[in-house]
Amino acid sequence: MEFTEEDKRNWLKMWGFIEGSPEAEQAWADKLALHNGVAAQHYVIGDISAYRSMATGQIVEGRSAHREHLRRHNLVEVGNDLDKATPKAAKPDHRLKETIARQVYEKLRYT
Repeated sequence: MEFTEEDKRNWLKMWGFIEGSPEAEQAWADKLALHNGVAAQHYVIGDISAYRSMATGQIVEGRSAHREHLRRHNLVEVGNDLDKATPKAAKPDHRLKETIARQVYEKLRYT
């Protein structure tokens, strides 16, 4: 997808940049780089701090120890994807309700 000058103006306005300023040009260049799949800046994710395992009570220090602890004790880390793991509730089948009601009404008419 190619961006037009109007797209650029609208985007800069939306994010509060002054058109033509060096900050605006850098922000637009970063947006284009991200859109094209090129990271504008590199970063390093820091190691996780030590914590006490809820499963065993031992202290786990660092990301690799965390992964090993999960693997060793057959644990699963719960995160933001919890809604994907939970099954969706089945929609009620109204045909079953209608069938039961029809059978009840038939029995009531003949008694």
